[in-house]
Amino acid sequence: MEIIAQNNQSLLDISLQVSGSAEDAFNLAVGNDLSITDDLTVGQTFRFTETPINRRVVDYYQSNSIFPATAIMTDTAERSGIFDITFDITFE
Repeated sequence: MEIIAQNNQSLLDISLQVSGSAEDAFNLAVGNDLSITDDLTVGQTFRFTETPINRRVVDYYQSNSIFPATAIMTDTAERSGIFDITFDITFE
């Protein structure tokens, strides 16, 4: 099967989405001639096996329309998540 990378997804994110396990990211990288640390582009297509490692995780993500996206963003204008706020307060 194939999957298309969404905004700010890493191979680990895609691995969780399609197999239910981050362990499968290595197989995903090798199967697509990539390094585990390669930056992905939106719309990039990846091949993967249809047999998930953890079916419960895959089913949960699919039924709740969850697309994990944890890649580091370089353009702050695109940030829009709860952990994207820069704190300027020094705690003592």
